[in-house]
Amino acid sequence: MKKITVLLLLTLPIMTGFAQSAKLTNAINYLKDFRNNNDLESLQKAKENIDLIAQNPEAKEPAKVQKVKGEVYIALFESNLKKQTDKLANIADPTTRTLTAYKNTSANELDEAVKAFKAAKGADAKGIYALDISNGNAVILNHYFNKGNASFGDENNKTLSLQMYESASALDETNDTSLLNNLAASALRSEEH
Repeated sequence: MKKITVLLLLTLPIMTGFAQSAKLTNAINYLKDFRNNNDLESLQKAKENIDLIAQNPEAKEPAKVQKVKGEVYIALFESNLKKQTDKLANIADPTTRTLTAYKNTSANELDEAVKAFKAAKGADAKGIYALDISNGNAVILNHYFNKGNASFGDENNKTLSLQMYESASALDETNDTSLLNNLAASALRSEEH
């Protein structure tokens, strides 16, 4: 009996490692399926799988796990943005429709993606995912910038536009002048009231 217990205890880490690898593979495959077929159920399954493995501080390949988590959360944000845009199909002007959709879409998924990419970068000692992380941050920066633009003219959300521009600026590797100008204008506008 003791031999069986010892054997089970020795194989438990191996089984856990396989389960983690399977969840990571599942998340990647579900994300691919969502991107290929726009299947929202696949996106939800990708989120469930990546959230489970990302919660484990001893997960294998932590940089890859966090990179995939960032990608899943960007896809979640973009899916929510598309839902908002589709709801506003009656607005004829595409710019107004897009900005209104950005205003109506929460930035929570973007915030989670930023955290995931930051964790991925910290765990990626060899820089294997550096390009993926940089590209992901560029996508997030663009979404933050657009959310800042969407709330800039809204008298009730002056601080929100400033927060969005600040979040975008934190990810900016190029010192984009339009971002800096909008950030400064939004800061001045927030101080006025």
